[in-house]
Amino acid sequence: KSGMLQSFIHPKGTSNFVVRVSWSPNNCNMDSCININKLTDPELEAQDRACTNDEQHCVLIPMSGNVLATQLERLCSCIAEHMHLASQQLYKVTSMVITFKIDSEDRVWLLWCEQMEVGDDQGNPIRSAAADARLLTGDGDEEEEEEAPKQRKKGTKRGDVTFGSPGKSK
Repeated sequence: KSGMLQSFIHPKGTSNFVVRVSWSPNNCNMDSCININKLTDPELEAQDRACTNDEQHCVLIPMSGNVLATQLERLCSCIAEHMHLASQQLYKVTSMVITFKIDSEDRVWLLWCEQMEVGDDQGNPIRSAAADARLLTGDGDEEEEEEAPKQRKKGTKRGDVTFGSPGKSK
């Protein structure tokens, strides 16, 4: 079996919710999925109080035109730009679906990336698994590979991503 273990981020308000953002360079749509149950309701199972992907316990509300929507769209643009620069400007993100959460202190958390489509520098889709792997590992230039370990911090590898832990970033 495989899975993912992630710390629970307490939401702003009394009910759990996430914001799902579908981003492309020319379009950005987002929906807030809000659980209709209070997190503190002792009569309900934890799953029923916390889930954000269940039609029975959640309502989906389209978001647009507010400060949060603008901030999330900007964050997605920054992620796309980072991917472009990290790939030595060989690849561009053509679309992505990312789930965010806002905590009780108004901090924005990236929970997971559900989908990311990448194209070459002109935006043409990449169809090769080897090309996709180069996005994370570089272009395979031997000279660069020999110099790279000297430039990296001890204990890191090319392609590693580090995120802050709860309470350390805003």
